[in-house]
Amino acid sequence: KFGLVHARYIFVGLITNVSVLAVYYSLTLFAGVGPKSALFFATLLGLVLNYLANSTWTFNSSTKRFHSSLRYLVGYVASYSLQWLILYVGTDLLGFAHQWVVLVGLVIASISFFKFKGISILVYLNFFATEVFRLKVF
Repeated sequence: KFGLVHARYIFVGLITNVSVLAVYYSLTLFAGVGPKSALFFATLLGLVLNYLANSTWTFNSSTKRFHSSLRYLVGYVASYSLQWLILYVGTDLLGFAHQWVVLVGLVIASISFFKFKGISILVYLNFFATEVFRLKVF
């Protein structure tokens, strides 16, 4: 059943992804930062924003912060790694423009982890729902 928690979860994911892309594009297009470095800094921002927003607003979690943040970090590192690999293959090996490759990588990573065995939800590599807060979202 779709409810308020689901709507908040999707809203936080959308806002976080837009923020990450805005930081990535700002760093690469205006500040002269390389694509892989920009991906690192943008993902770091996304990690903090997404964790805080979902843990406090979406799920109202009472889970101890250290343990949930550690498990969350593992999921986010997996997401970052997949996005970095897509960026590397797309730009360095295939020669595509990083502006498009990073967007495709974000979509692929989000969908891949969202659908991960239909149980663990790792939207943008966050596994809040079943792994961190023990709440089945979908």
